[in-house]
Amino acid sequence: MPVKIFEATDENLEAVNDFIHEQIKPFSCQSQTLFQIDLAVEEIFVNISHYAYSPDKGTVQIDCSVEKT
Repeated sequence: MPVKIFEATDENLEAVNDFIHEQIKPFSCQSQTLFQIDLAVEEIFVNISHYAYSPDKGTVQIDCSVEKT
């Protein structure tokens, strides 16, 4: 399972999405599915970056596992 660690800042949201997209690329997801994934990742990552470490900064470990059903 691919794993990557990011500093928990809003500026890293794009890098997190790029990492996720890299992992799901072989599955050729429909645009609606990609939108839903992006929205979920944004909500989770932004909440962590805003509230998990306040007022300090921390890191987020993203583990990405994808399987076709």
